Amino acid sequence: MTTKIYSLSEFERIGRCNYELPENVLASIRTLCSLVGYAETTQNTYINQYNATAPSTTMNQKKGGGGGGARQVSSRKPKETNNEWKRPVFKATVFAEVDDTQALINDIRVGLNKIKDTNCDENIAMFIEKIDKIQESIDFGDDCELTEKMQQVFDTIYTICISNKMFSKIYATVLVRLCQNYGSNFNPILDDKVVEFLASMQNIVDVNANDNYDAFCEFTAKNNSRKNIANLLCEIAKMGEYENMQVSTIIKITSDLLNQITESVELVEKQKEVEEITENIVIIFSHFGKELREQFKPIFEQLASLKKPGLSSRTRFKYMDLVGK
Repeated sequence: MTTKIYSLSEFERIGRCNYELPENVLASIRTLCSLVGYAETTQNTYINQYNATAPSTTMNQKKGGGGGGARQVSSRKPKETNNEWKRPVFKATVFAEVDDTQALINDIRVGLNKIKDTNCDENIAMFIEKIDKIQESIDFGDDCELTEKMQQVFDTIYTICISNKMFSKIYATVLVRLCQNYGSNFNPILDDKVVEFLASMQNIVDVNANDNYDAFCEFTAKNNSRKNIANLLCEIAKMGEYENMQVSTIIKITSDLLNQITESVELVEKQKEVEEITENIVIIFSHFGKELREQFKPIFEQLASLKKPGLSSRTRFKYMDLVGK
């Protein structure tokens, strides 16, 4: 195959030589035109770089006395024909309504992380304002969306409230105030959290840090979270303002935990589970020692003296300590 190279001047010269297509090519083009219904007499109204000679203005002879008037370019646009493309109708852009839920939840999160005794009431008022705005953004009657967003709000607040036991008293105040303000939305969620807390005590299996350090860290975090929840629930019960979390509720929780222990002490593989449940009972006892001693002293004495595979020496000493207090 031979390659021929042309210079720029040769291209320019070729373009001015009035080159015409061979007759056989023209015949083929005419055949294609007849197939698509195009006639050679049809006026070409489409202008592009290949049709740059289409008239853009109309030249008219200025009429006047003397017969030799000068020609002027008319500023009038050529009359549109039915074949020309129609300009599309303008439609205003419609923007979706902005959902500020996440921004409002983030404001609540920031407030909770900065809360203390001196600004507690001020921050709670701010939380209520933000939650009200979230509710107002929901279409009237859309219960599913309301439930979903209120769940997001509560989960955010609850996660922070169980993150640090040092602020459990302040966090308990926040939760109780919000449950009082949004009872129908928040109360069922908090009740579900108590059920989850008790369920988390089931099937606790020890993890060796030397075997799987990541799993050990996760295991430790869950144990700490359970203790923080126990501490928070006790602070809520001590306030006496939340109907579903009173001293009687705490005693019922303790009773359920002790029943689980008595069922598990026979199995050595349940030893870590019994130990973790006992840790939570010790936390509850630190808040309600008098009530628990009166109700469960015989069980504490029994566990302190038992020698069972699922009851380690460390756990027995904890019950001895509870009996002695």
